[in-house]
Amino acid sequence: MTRAIHGLVFATIFALTIVGGVPHADAHFLWLKSESQAGKPQAVLFFGESAQDEAHHFPDKLDGTKVWRRTADGKRSEVATTKVDTDDRVAYVGPLEDDDPCVLETSAQYGLYSNWLLTYYVKHVHVAANDQLAVEGPSPELKMEIVPRANDEELELTVLWEGKPRADVDLSVTVADGDAKKLTTDKNGKASLKVEGEGLVAVVANFVDETAKGELNGKPYAATASYATLTLPWICPCSEDGGPAAKDDQPTRPESPAPTPATQSALPLLPEAVSSFGAAAADGWLYVYSGHTGEEHAHSAANQSQHFRRLLIDGGHEWEELPTQTPLQGLALVSYQGKLYRVGGMSALNATTKDKEDLHSTAEFACYDPTRRAWTALTRLPAARSSHNAVVIGHTLYVVGGWKLDGEKAGEWLDRSVAFDLASPNGDWQKLPEQPFQRRALAAGECHGKLAAIGGMDEDQVISGRVDLFDPETQKWSRAADLPGEDMAGFGVAACSIDGQLFVCGSEGIVYRLNDDGSKWDEVGRLAKPRFFHQLVPDGSRALLVIGGATEKGHLADSERIGLSR
Repeated sequence: MTRAIHGLVFATIFALTIVGGVPHADAHFLWLKSESQAGKPQAVLFFGESAQDEAHHFPDKLDGTKVWRRTADGKRSEVATTKVDTDDRVAYVGPLEDDDPCVLETSAQYGLYSNWLLTYYVKHVHVAANDQLAVEGPSPELKMEIVPRANDEELELTVLWEGKPRADVDLSVTVADGDAKKLTTDKNGKASLKVEGEGLVAVVANFVDETAKGELNGKPYAATASYATLTLPWICPCSEDGGPAAKDDQPTRPESPAPTPATQSALPLLPEAVSSFGAAAADGWLYVYSGHTGEEHAHSAANQSQHFRRLLIDGGHEWEELPTQTPLQGLALVSYQGKLYRVGGMSALNATTKDKEDLHSTAEFACYDPTRRAWTALTRLPAARSSHNAVVIGHTLYVVGGWKLDGEKAGEWLDRSVAFDLASPNGDWQKLPEQPFQRRALAAGECHGKLAAIGGMDEDQVISGRVDLFDPETQKWSRAADLPGEDMAGFGVAACSIDGQLFVCGSEGIVYRLNDDGSKWDEVGRLAKPRFFHQLVPDGSRALLVIGGATEKGHLADSERIGLSR
């Protein structure tokens, strides 16, 4: 049997500290946080009843615990710490390389207490703004952890056990020196609360597994007890000046300037907020083609971007204008051997939203050569198509899903996917074998050489979480595990592949990776701003770029970077 129990009452079962060989009445935990010292950031590791208690004895069993710094690109480096032992502080303290957003993390096995094996999993999110909390995503090195995300005035907490959401875990949440609030995770491992005030937020969760019996150094134990602690700075979002002044004893990094939209974005902001656009990376550049710029469901020529742009991914500061052809939305843009390929899309022929909608899918297929800064028209699609998606596997371009719009008529759903050999640019399109679905507003990707058609909306206007795979060798379709999530999770999803691994991100803001046999999805990251009709692009350094998209409040011009573990 496994069970989750209240962290702060766990001391009634057994104590985590010992005074003179007698169990102490109060529970103590391992904590991490950051602070500014002489204008420079540093990490602090300590052991106490709360995130405010730094004066307690540091257990000998935990001496030598290493502190790690993990950045958004997934890089993990050790923080060199020195022990400080004064009346007010007993801790390990070490300087950070810079003040950029990062996660400080560690795990430490306390060892046996009575007949339990006790382990701590500790994390601090070092950021300057609430909307940066989710940028770093989960910590692959931590077996148990609490992943935060800000939703306006609410703080959402997800408890993960071995990378999977854990239901029915009790949490204790404290803001600054306020009273603890108790929460319990739902079936998706989530719990939320409206944060009152601001300062250092401290969270405790624990998990006891009574089926995990074993021995440590020849001594048996009857169960394992795992504690996760999390700290993070919280700034009151309702305060015009960033909230009331932080108390002197709260390490809320007062010396860090309030972030601007540009510093909150992984890349320089797009010149315009946009969704349903094309995006691809080639030779270190990110390319973005056209898209929708107006209000939701407001389609017109005036609401379609007239731009084709690119930005140097590593160190680029300005978007470069490129020659644009047809303004489109619901198109696909892919890269192959340094060139860009634009496939299909929808044009609005009505000038403004005051005119009657006149929407048309296109069969255009064109190649852009960055060295010549010129477009070349290629063999048109067998049928006009929009709201589809495309991916290159090997030398073959696959186009899947979508529908055909023709003015006033309802869209004609397309039930066949097509393929084009990019190694033979003067060739023709080939139809794939009959497929068991018709969907649009879906994503396409590669899963170890197979074409993946992910999510979307079916011909009955039902949002789907279904994932279909096509094997080019057998020429057959099969099913993979459905996308996790509910409601809108499969609509307007984005996908990309790195080394044959398939990554997907939908409107819930969770980045998933499909396992090698296609049987399940593993969470690998979370967005600060959930979105849909965005794009997911590899940045060339084992990280994903999440570009633009839409929310219920409007379109986005920012980007986020999700680092991936290997």
